[in-house]
Amino acid sequence: MAPCSRLEEKLRKLGLSTDDGGCSRSSPASKSKHHFRIFFPLPPYDGLQFNALRSGTGFNFTGQLLGVGGKQLQRIKQESAARVEVNNAEGNLNGSHPDPLDPNLHALISADSVSKLHKAAMMVWELLAPVNGKFLPIDVVPGGSVRLTVAQPGKAAAAAAEAVPQLKQGFKAGRADAAPSGSDNSSDSSSKQELSAESRPVARPLEEDRWCQESLLVERWFRLGDWAGATLGALGLAARAYQRNAVTPAGAFAVAAACLATLGCSLRFGVVMLAYAYTSHKLRQYKEARQAVDFEFVVKPQQLLPRDWPEVLSIAAVPTVLAVAYGAMAGCLDLPLGTLPAVETWRADLLTLFQGAVLGWYACCCGDAWSRELGELSGDMPRLLTTLQPVRKGTHGAVTLLGLSGAAAGGLLVGLLFHCAAVLSPTLWVFEVQRMAAMSQWRIIPLGLIAGVCGSLVDSLLGALLQFTGFDSSTSSLTNTPGPKVSRISGFAYPWLNDHLVNVLAASLTAVLTALAALRMFG
Repeated sequence: MAPCSRLEEKLRKLGLSTDDGGCSRSSPASKSKHHFRIFFPLPPYDGLQFNALRSGTGFNFTGQLLGVGGKQLQRIKQESAARVEVNNAEGNLNGSHPDPLDPNLHALISADSVSKLHKAAMMVWELLAPVNGKFLPIDVVPGGSVRLTVAQPGKAAAAAAEAVPQLKQGFKAGRADAAPSGSDNSSDSSSKQELSAESRPVARPLEEDRWCQESLLVERWFRLGDWAGATLGALGLAARAYQRNAVTPAGAFAVAAACLATLGCSLRFGVVMLAYAYTSHKLRQYKEARQAVDFEFVVKPQQLLPRDWPEVLSIAAVPTVLAVAYGAMAGCLDLPLGTLPAVETWRADLLTLFQGAVLGWYACCCGDAWSRELGELSGDMPRLLTTLQPVRKGTHGAVTLLGLSGAAAGGLLVGLLFHCAAVLSPTLWVFEVQRMAAMSQWRIIPLGLIAGVCGSLVDSLLGALLQFTGFDSSTSSLTNTPGPKVSRISGFAYPWLNDHLVNVLAASLTAVLTALAALRMFG
């Protein structure tokens, strides 16, 4: 026999080698005692989404199983000590690109023990599983085969009784179940035979139906629990805010609606929203308890009035709309950012933009709130952002080092919670592939920090340029209204411009920039 070529060596490393008599080295599959075939799912998919790339009307399960450079096959081989190859009716694909709708495409698993065979089969079963559904359980019988079928109540018996397609006799050399020696290859390639009864999926209709019904019941209860938790959290937050006279009745209703929609559509969105509301309130209490600011040249503190629904929605409306749009497109699942194998490119990009925008919005709001509350406790003289000249405390657009540090801490908190909430979200623990992808996206954390600092700076810059601040010599205090005895410090007098509108403009700009950065980083 001729020695193996370099191409054959590379194909063997990727699990694609055939060793069809032209190579002097024997195939590892030929030494394996046990074999099992897993046939890929076929359409119709009934709205199911897979981690495989969509190819026409089907999914490229072959590419998903191989992985980039054969990494998935190598991972399965290392963890299970079994060999996995992608075959069709002719045998090993040998590096070719098969039709995704070919009913004969399957994964051939070879191992020298039943336990290794079972572990590799379960890894393939999990790797190819749909994102929004489950496969029927499979019985790994040495020498058998099974067609991966999605669990649907009432259809388990039909799915289990469905035989795998007829295969051409005589798989290429190197397979334990190849045609016997001495048979004619040409006649073997043209003839077909039914697989034996033990090669078919084991039909257990009652058990499978019960498993399907229980799985769907668990999924329904999980959905009900998710929305029940969101409802309780929204009502609790609104009641607490109303009890503290922080909002009016209409404002409490707006808080409840925004919290319910955000928490129900995405756990990570709801967590960062609650973190912003809770920490900003606690920091205000801390500032009031340890007030050390000289109010001699600062606007006299006024009693804060309860916020009505327009003020609540000025902060919560935009991220709530983004959360609802994300939930409608993602099925209320916390998905990793970036390209999703089972989703069209444009849809994956939109989902990434939505997630980046919500991250940027709340990082800006939280960073600005922390900067404002902590900045008033600073003993340093603030400086106007446009001129860097020292100004009096309370001037719009003035910053301090402590305030900027607070903005960085607020943005860092939002980024950290955004990342951790996704990793801990139950919707990402269904499949190991998605959970590992979410865990690897740690760059969300520094992105939140940058968004918090930039959002606070943008808010201060807009305040310095657009909001009027003057010194009233008659009262020896700062004022936001021009007058004969008022000397201008910064900004212009626009009656329609207030702090809420400036916050919305800053948060919107930060959200757009953060969304584009997220798409650039993870898209």
